[in-house]
Amino acid sequence: MQYTNTVPAPTPVDQFRQLTRHHVGPLYQGEGQLISEAIEKFEQLSFAELVALIDQNRAKLTVPWELRRIWRLTNLSESEKEKYYADYAIKRFEAGQKDVTLLRSVLEQTGFRTGGQQVRLLDLGTGRGSFLVAAQKERAFSGWQFDGTDMDMASLLVNLKLNDEFHNDNYRLTCAYGERLPYETGTFNIVASFQTLEHVGNCDRQVAFIAEACRCLAPGGAAILTFPNRLDVLRPEPHVYIRFMGFVPQRFKDRLSLAMRGVPSSDIYPPDAFTLMRGLRRIKGVTFYRRSTSEFSTQGWKYIIARSTLYRTFCPWNVLVAKKEY
Repeated sequence: MQYTNTVPAPTPVDQFRQLTRHHVGPLYQGEGQLISEAIEKFEQLSFAELVALIDQNRAKLTVPWELRRIWRLTNLSESEKEKYYADYAIKRFEAGQKDVTLLRSVLEQTGFRTGGQQVRLLDLGTGRGSFLVAAQKERAFSGWQFDGTDMDMASLLVNLKLNDEFHNDNYRLTCAYGERLPYETGTFNIVASFQTLEHVGNCDRQVAFIAEACRCLAPGGAAILTFPNRLDVLRPEPHVYIRFMGFVPQRFKDRLSLAMRGVPSSDIYPPDAFTLMRGLRRIKGVTFYRRSTSEFSTQGWKYIIARSTLYRTFCPWNVLVAKKEY
């Protein structure tokens, strides 16, 4: 009888243990302990239980964006919270499907072509993985390769579990800042970044973030970034739900949002599209243009309104499209 020595394939959490962090230092005190505990319990916990474990970590609540995440749950009863976490995976997938639909529409309307080559896509600011999970289920993206990067290890661990929940395996995760990506120039055909740019910092940092994304684009590649419009007059600001928040000077934002909502907001920098576009002139070899997200999801007279300069100036959400020259 012949015996073969087979080595079992590494599990997702085994691969996560080997994940390299490409930035120095923790994001918050106690981050290392939280990640170690989450990894240790990863296989035993359901997706909902893992998310709850991370959300309940007190050290992580010193990070403003995590504090706002939990603030949204403060008015829920215990049974409502249980349902929230039980439904969290499918809600994340549904949110990702909306981004997938938008990406498809942008690529179609901008004339992006694969040229018969295999497409490699980077989800920049992948967070908890909504888009990354949904994109791997999209028939139109069949055969593509997916990468996701984020600076937050806990979010990447949730991302891993969410992909595991949907039986995805065509992806790789990297822990890095968007301004210093550990990829070679020209690695990706597409860079997609959803609702991340406003968390990067001021306009100079946003330009650096976009420049780095464009560096990683292959010739003929496209970067698509969505972000809330600072000049939005149609809807409340999407992080703290206060109308006309974009017109408040940055140094006064915390004072206002803490008084009205009990959470900070000075870490949020919704781009002023006009200033951003001027800053992007420094990036050579790339053509940029800005649109409202509504232009890619409406038809008829609504589409005509969405294309108007007035609507683009004061609309809730913008799309920045970057096309790299051949």
